[in-house]
Amino acid sequence: MVWINTINSMRRSKERAASIAFGIVLFFLLLELGMRAGAALLAYSQEHRNIVSLRQKHTCRIVCLGESTTAGGMYSYPARLEEVLNNAGIGREFSVINKGVVGIDTSGILAGLDGVLDKYEPDIVIAMMGANDERPHLLFHVDSGSTIVDLLAGLKTVKLARMLWFNINSRIRPPRAIRSATENSTVYFDLGQFYRDRREYVKAEEMFRAAAQENTADYRPYFELGCLYKKRGDFSGAAGMFKRAIELEPDNDRAYRGILAIYNELSLYGDGKEYLALLLEMKKRHYRPSAIITLTPNNYRKLKEALEKRGILLVCAQYPMRSIEPLEEIFGSGEGVILVDNEKIFKDAVRSGGYDRYFTDTFGGDFGHCTAEGNLLLAKNIADVIMARVFDKNGRLAYRKTH
Repeated sequence: MVWINTINSMRRSKERAASIAFGIVLFFLLLELGMRAGAALLAYSQEHRNIVSLRQKHTCRIVCLGESTTAGGMYSYPARLEEVLNNAGIGREFSVINKGVVGIDTSGILAGLDGVLDKYEPDIVIAMMGANDERPHLLFHVDSGSTIVDLLAGLKTVKLARMLWFNINSRIRPPRAIRSATENSTVYFDLGQFYRDRREYVKAEEMFRAAAQENTADYRPYFELGCLYKKRGDFSGAAGMFKRAIELEPDNDRAYRGILAIYNELSLYGDGKEYLALLLEMKKRHYRPSAIITLTPNNYRKLKEALEKRGILLVCAQYPMRSIEPLEEIFGSGEGVILVDNEKIFKDAVRSGGYDRYFTDTFGGDFGHCTAEGNLLLAKNIADVIMARVFDKNGRLAYRKTH
């Protein structure tokens, strides 16, 4: 009788364990679905605004093309642009369509162009694109060699759990005594990113420095330190960190751009020639056979040709903080296209208000994704150019469709 009770007790224990395991799996499954639903909701919010804009009749319709610097909801630059233009009092109503897609490159934008133009029939297209042409891979992604591990690492719940664990672990005990030097370096680096995203830059610097000490062959902490120093105006220190990152990883294009941005900021153009040459050489080695040097310019020209056939005006906006010269080289005299220079207005704003006021990160090396205030500044500058060069004093569109 005793052995029967023992068996029943073991069976009940297994059932409870199975029930608990099922509950845990179900919880994380629902959490994962919820987080993905949230991301889908953001995408829906953007498209919903587009549908509302599409229903507006007798408006000047503008389509904005780009990647994550364009995509977004009510605080994206296209949404703010619609507000700014409609509040300008020039006697016109505007509807602005946001067709920014996170992670897309210029070839992807061109691939979907006809469908966008057929659906929305815009009067004007604004393009701010090319940043994702600059990467042969995600610079901070490291393959584990296991498909299952990489799949699990990509889950939003796993990323959330790691972030929470690192935060809790850092408060309970210093990470130095955890395991191997490489593992310690990973923990320090992830903690540095966590503190950086929370704008706790002193702690972030401490963690990145610790990561660099634990694994002297890893370029990533040096790149992040360069970005931190650049933010606080320590250009000499930033340049040193970027150079060290390049020594460890010669194909780190963001570090090259970080150095070039510093030399540009200090007007030391000659000093940057060496790194510009290295950057171009690196791109020749690793990018598409057509070479990155021609990919973005060629796709910009193809975009212009496609719009000209439909009689649609092209407005090309340069990224914040970057020189307009590359766009001027692409389009020459600029006939049939309007260029928007966002370099000076953002550099002046950053000098007076600080980098974090206008950018959330250093996505582009010398610029990042805009905050709500940054997007408003971008929208106002684009609107000023459009109102000055596209419309006459009576608010009439000076550029007419040919069909």
